[in-house]
Amino acid sequence: MDSMLLSIIIPVYNVAQYIVKCVDSIINQEIKGKYEIILVENGSSDDSYEVVESLSMRYPDIVRLIRINIPDVSKARNIGIDCAKGKYVTFIDGDDWIEPTMFGALLDIAQSYDADIVESNYFLNVPGKELRIIGDSLCLNEGKVYVKNGLQAMADILLEKCTSSPCGRIYLRKFLGKECRFPEGVFYEDHACIYRWSSLAEKVVHLDKAFYHYEIRAGSTTGITQKSRKKAADFFNAEFDRIAFVSGNELMDVATKKEVIRHITHRCIHIFGKVCIIAYGADNIYNPEMLSLRSKLLDMLNLPWSLIRYEDRIRLLRIKYGWRGYAMKKMRKSECGR
Repeated sequence: MDSMLLSIIIPVYNVAQYIVKCVDSIINQEIKGKYEIILVENGSSDDSYEVVESLSMRYPDIVRLIRINIPDVSKARNIGIDCAKGKYVTFIDGDDWIEPTMFGALLDIAQSYDADIVESNYFLNVPGKELRIIGDSLCLNEGKVYVKNGLQAMADILLEKCTSSPCGRIYLRKFLGKECRFPEGVFYEDHACIYRWSSLAEKVVHLDKAFYHYEIRAGSTTGITQKSRKKAADFFNAEFDRIAFVSGNELMDVATKKEVIRHITHRCIHIFGKVCIIAYGADNIYNPEMLSLRSKLLDMLNLPWSLIRYEDRIRLLRIKYGWRGYAMKKMRKSECGR
């Protein structure tokens, strides 16, 4: 049996001014057992490496420092998983921080319920705005415990009743095995895989309590307001790939499968119109990459009509037969802030 109870994996990329607060919030945890912090520095252009090197010397029995010089959060996390020694594994982003009771609470539940995954709510910290608590659809932040099977947990993520972030969760390392890894070289890597991990679980427990502080800041890798073509395409593809995954899942009941696919197709159209078209811009609506995304979206017309909302079918037909007009209208709305 592993003597290490928990491995905390933190990708480190250009977070020199935040990482000390992040690590200190872990050091102050109330954990009944041995834990390790795995810092994976992946090619920062600021002083992040010097800062985490100092942290590794300050806490030599707790902090393990790995340097890969490749700016890929998925690769950093995957290396962390492969190096982890804990019975449980968790992930924190280097510019976020956590409440001192988080891991004690999640570990107690994981062991009490023999869970593969334990998830919790999180605080959304947006500069200049009121602190928000984000959780599942029943979120009251009262500390209640909800037990799900893997398919229920997967459906909650796909229906956006629960976040697809890997943070704010702990995972049984034995459960992760060799199958559960992040796709490398893409943005929105969590959007592409966490629902798949959940589908493999026998038991997922949700604790209706917020511990994790998710900081929204300029330059974060998940900000879709930046006009990045690759970010937009990766976001769309991560959502679109969910259709085939759900369609091929024979264990999901028909009603739930229908509800989930209708939601995913709606989200694909939304992302295509609100993110992809804006990212590529008016001058690039006939760009081969843009047309490839459009072609993939129009493949949804081959789905049974019952799996697509009526208003979404109309949008798809407009994209097919009135492409330029549809794209220009989206651009104008974006410029007007709508």
